[in-house]
Amino acid sequence: MTDSRPEQTSAPPSESGSALDSPPQDACYDVLADRRRRYAVESLGECQTPMAVADLADEVAAREHAAPLADVSDEERERVLISLHHLHLPKLADWEVVEYARERGNVSLTPEGERVRAFLDDVTDVLL
Repeated sequence: MTDSRPEQTSAPPSESGSALDSPPQDACYDVLADRRRRYAVESLGECQTPMAVADLADEVAAREHAAPLADVSDEERERVLISLHHLHLPKLADWEVVEYARERGNVSLTPEGERVRAFLDDVTDVLL
């Protein structure tokens, strides 16, 4: 007797609707592999509304230096802003972790981003 059911295949992320469908841990590790992206996800998760990219850059720079923003140089804040704008935020948007409105200059976590943040929190809790 043969099985007449169609063969089940998993769709690639672009067809399945989410970059984090299967397996979620591996995709989360890819997303969070860079410290600057981790800090961006953490900062966005603490903000309930879309955040200006410049404000996000300030938050990330302060976290990277483990110092108050006043102690972070303007040059370092600018470097963080440029890397977020040109590299990290587009990647996070491609992975559907953030909604990045370049023309408005703001960014926010998506529901998928909330899942990634929860994953990051879980991993951080285990490691600390």
